Amino acid sequence: MAISLSNALNTFASALLSDAGRLSTLLHSNLTFLPLPTGSSAGSDAGDIIIGTQDADLVDGGAGNDLVFASGGGDTLRGGDGNDALLGGSDADLIEGGAGIDILLGQDGNDTLHGGGGSNLLVGGAGDDVLDVRWATYSGPYESFQVWRAEKRLSVDVMYGGDGNDRLEGSYGTDLLHGDAGNDTLRGQDGDDVLHGGAGDDLLRGDNGADRLFGEAGDDRLLGGAGADTLDGGDGRDTIHGGGGRDEIDGGADRDVLHGGASADVIRAGDGDDYADGGHGDDTIWLGAGDDFVAAIDDLGRGDDLIYGEDGDDWIHGGRHDDRIDGGAGNDRLNGGAGTDVLTGGAGSDIFEFRGQSGNDVVTDFSADDALHIEREMNGLTGLDAASLATRMIGFGDDTLLDLGEDNTILFAGLDPDTLSGLLDTNLFYL
Repeated sequence: MAISLSNALNTFASALLSDAGRLSTLLHSNLTFLPLPTGSSAGSDAGDIIIGTQDADLVDGGAGNDLVFASGGGDTLRGGDGNDALLGGSDADLIEGGAGIDILLGQDGNDTLHGGGGSNLLVGGAGDDVLDVRWATYSGPYESFQVWRAEKRLSVDVMYGGDGNDRLEGSYGTDLLHGDAGNDTLRGQDGDDVLHGGAGDDLLRGDNGADRLFGEAGDDRLLGGAGADTLDGGDGRDTIHGGGGRDEIDGGADRDVLHGGASADVIRAGDGDDYADGGHGDDTIWLGAGDDFVAAIDDLGRGDDLIYGEDGDDWIHGGRHDDRIDGGAGNDRLNGGAGTDVLTGGAGSDIFEFRGQSGNDVVTDFSADDALHIEREMNGLTGLDAASLATRMIGFGDDTLLDLGEDNTILFAGLDPDTLSGLLDTNLFYL
């Protein structure tokens, strides 16, 4: 990975990093070398090269574009003003970039890296590291690592956790966070951030902004936050919460738990036996392969949802509003809940379930392979059986309306009353 920092007047440094986040090659110009007495700090207004000792050193680069090597000991490195490159050593180091566009490399040890103002690159390296830029304040025009979005120039911080269990935290700008190996915690904060968990069981929080979260390998937890987020669990058994915006959620492989949140979300459960809840808003849910479960956890403020069971034996419960549910292939169990719902079982032997106050629903494809499950004494009716239900049927051409009392009905499409009565002789069951 090649990295360079520059401004209009002076090329600061170019570094070639290995995949492990260690410095391989360094070229520099217009820099001044300063020897460092043991344990002291050094720096000038010029561009300095400072090499620490094997002891615990405190180094402040001061003004100028500085290059600082920590060596051994638990060192504290401060870049100060200017565009700096700060490299930790073999122990647990504290590295602070300060103002300017900085490169911070933790290398070995459990390091803490603070990016500071400007657009920074933070690489934790080996060990359990903490990377963040939250404490910094804006102190000048951005010169590098810029992106343009919606006519606004934004600061972009890039962080790589490396090996170990790391914590990476962005700031007010657009951040790119890579957890890499280990069980990492990544937090985007403000801005439209991109978070990659990498290998391990990771926690990713987008917070504000329209964020993109990728759990990748491992059993991850993804929390979208306030904006319109894209969340992809990847491999492993993941738990995903979309949050407040119009989110797109993809569970990926394995058994996942997926929650949409407050707005109209799109959920793709993917492979595995998944649980999905669209939340508030008018949601669209594709369950994919596997035996999946969809349910409205609470009945207040749910939306008009589109739910596609696709492959597998799915159990789908619609909630209070007007839902369209298609079980797809497999032996599915469908309950529209309250509201005016349209239920399609699809291929397979499906169960259509109705309880009290189920609303005015439509069943599009009831057949001899399917079953009708109703409450025996729903809505004040008693002694329901196939014969008594036949007296509550009204034919409309090729369709039949079944009156379940208290303004609750089921319209069976494509079935006249005689055909439906014959099917219910063997396909009617009670809850």
